[in-house]
Amino acid sequence: MKATSVERALWVIGVLLLGSYGVVRIDAETGRREGIESFTRGRASSSTLPREIAPASPEPSQWSVGRIRAYAASLAAARPRVAPEALLRIPSVKLSVPVYADTSAESLNRGAGLISGTAGPRAAGGNMGIAAHRDGFFRALKDVALGDRIEVENPSGTRVYRVSSLYIVNPDDTRPLLSTGHSEVTLVTCYPFYYVGRAPQRYIVRAIAIAP
Repeated sequence: MKATSVERALWVIGVLLLGSYGVVRIDAETGRREGIESFTRGRASSSTLPREIAPASPEPSQWSVGRIRAYAASLAAARPRVAPEALLRIPSVKLSVPVYADTSAESLNRGAGLISGTAGPRAAGGNMGIAAHRDGFFRALKDVALGDRIEVENPSGTRVYRVSSLYIVNPDDTRPLLSTGHSEVTLVTCYPFYYVGRAPQRYIVRAIAIAP
């Protein structure tokens, strides 16, 4: 009899946890789309030839529960929403994420962020550094392969890149963010992807600009 009561209690707890996880996932997806829609509206108002942006859905099922909760909490915060600077897309891994102006906790809870000191999305050249959490949006980087296409869209247009290298560095190694004289984008996230605790390394995806 006791065993039956325990089993029922566990079932109830499991259902409640699944329900709360589902609600948070919905909030996360809503926030992601709000960021993309905000960027779209801004681009439409500043361009004579606006085009519709059809974002691909991320895979929050791969995110950590803590990251999803942080994402949802950032959306619920009573602060003015800041429009993204750009949109980052990697079609091969179905990633579409808003890119904000900095790597503050708020920005990285809601999307990706531009790394200070690197080229911006409107720059004609240089190395644009973009960071995001490994247990959130940038968990998808684990499936990126050499030659994959990366798109960065800003209010003026879209720049297309091709992945040229994938490697791992220590956290204090800033060489991946140095400019090589090419127009390039460097994506940075913590590594290993499923490490428990503060990850000891950084995963780097570098891509060189090509013709659209």
